[in-house]
Amino acid sequence: MVLSDNTPLSHCHKYVSVCTYVSLSSFFSHFLLEKKALMLGIFYKQIRLQAQVRLLEHRVKQKQLKIIQLLEKKEIQYSDRGDENRVIDLGGKRQYSDCAEIYNNGHKQSGFYKMKPVQSPNEFLAFCDMSEGGGWTVFQRRSDGSQNFDRVWADYEEGFGNFVLANGEYWLGNKNLYYLTMIQVKPHGNRPGLSPCLPELLQKNVLSLH
Repeated sequence: MVLSDNTPLSHCHKYVSVCTYVSLSSFFSHFLLEKKALMLGIFYKQIRLQAQVRLLEHRVKQKQLKIIQLLEKKEIQYSDRGDENRVIDLGGKRQYSDCAEIYNNGHKQSGFYKMKPVQSPNEFLAFCDMSEGGGWTVFQRRSDGSQNFDRVWADYEEGFGNFVLANGEYWLGNKNLYYLTMIQVKPHGNRPGLSPCLPELLQKNVLSLH
């Protein structure tokens, strides 16, 4: 419809109404298309995320299975080496002063034993090598470099290292070594005499393994 100066006013009102209707209809159509596109985008994104979640779950299950297999393998290894991974319990209340005393009492299995020399205030663990005559107290073991021996004096005083595995590296400790190498001397009065003696390292079957 073409408007001119002579067009009746009522016709103009009708034309404006038609234009308004067309404009609103176009707007809502465009709005619905945009909304539909947005919803489709969200839907496809959700599908992708679900696929990623399933993939991650699958990978997690694979990792868990691998961890279980490794743990089972380690358990078998430690089971096979059970004698090396525990302290040998002698039972009873008797306290032994060193490996030689343990050996002479009939215990022939190499491993870690609890011992308490006469003047030592506490028990401590030491590895007893029962081969070649037995009764060897191992005060140091260095085999695979697993322990750092570049330490301060306090560490050497107290001892450090792996006291679990038979081939673990360790230093028994200056204090413990001192008590192991004390020898009995003539008592004074009612008190027993004890004196440190370095040659006693050989006499009392104390050795270092490298």
